[in-house]
Amino acid sequence: MIKKVCFHRALHKLLALVSLISGSAMPVCAQTPLKREIIVGSNFDSFNFAGPAQALSLAYRADINPQFTLELDGYGYSRFGSGAGRGGLSLTYSPTRRTSATVGGSAGPSNPVAARGESFAEINHGIDVSEKGLIRGVEVDYRQGWLWFQNSQVAVFSPGVIFYMPGDCMLLVRVYQSRTDWKSLQSANWTTGASARLIVPLSAHLTGDVFYANGAENLTFADQVGRFSARTYGGGARYRIGSHEIGTHIYYQNRTLGQTQTTVSLGYAYRF
Repeated sequence: MIKKVCFHRALHKLLALVSLISGSAMPVCAQTPLKREIIVGSNFDSFNFAGPAQALSLAYRADINPQFTLELDGYGYSRFGSGAGRGGLSLTYSPTRRTSATVGGSAGPSNPVAARGESFAEINHGIDVSEKGLIRGVEVDYRQGWLWFQNSQVAVFSPGVIFYMPGDCMLLVRVYQSRTDWKSLQSANWTTGASARLIVPLSAHLTGDVFYANGAENLTFADQVGRFSARTYGGGARYRIGSHEIGTHIYYQNRTLGQTQTTVSLGYAYRF
């Protein structure tokens, strides 16, 4: 049981930290790309069936020119009595203000609690819809990632849509399809799920959001392969003033077999 939990906790961290880093700035169609940015993130997990776990991330992003952006990042993990680390980079190409494509990857020493390698690709495009309607704009994107562990490899296919609404509100909807290939098994395991996040500005500097996920979305905040099923509820806030932004979120997950998990995340971004 612990080995299975370790595997999927590592996968959830990878996807969650990538999401944190790529989502800490507004999408391409919403604002001008940042010149430089430093992001620090941390996650703290507690379970009713295992010991606590932690993860740390550090990323530096900089525009090479108006069309290319380079990002360097590193991750550290501590869970279930083991530690791991990994470093990576990604490159984003933005031919227009509304369109971008990103490729990247990371690698680290082989270990029992985190992926030894990762690669991913993403493309998105923004579209204006209406100046007065409920939906002012739409951004569609597609992500695909591959992760390599000691005893398995995972492919994640994830289309998503962002709806831009009045008052700078946003609704993010994403569907996940993942394939896990275990070295000890002859067949692959497929899982499916979805998630939604509503973002609402509360003041000039404060933004709040609520989150819900079900099924294979639990790859972002859960251990769900085949026999596990879970629902995740969460929310948080970001406070931005000048070049600084701090954020905190909490997620609660209720799984089958009476298992629960609580995740608290903290983040800080400095843009210059």
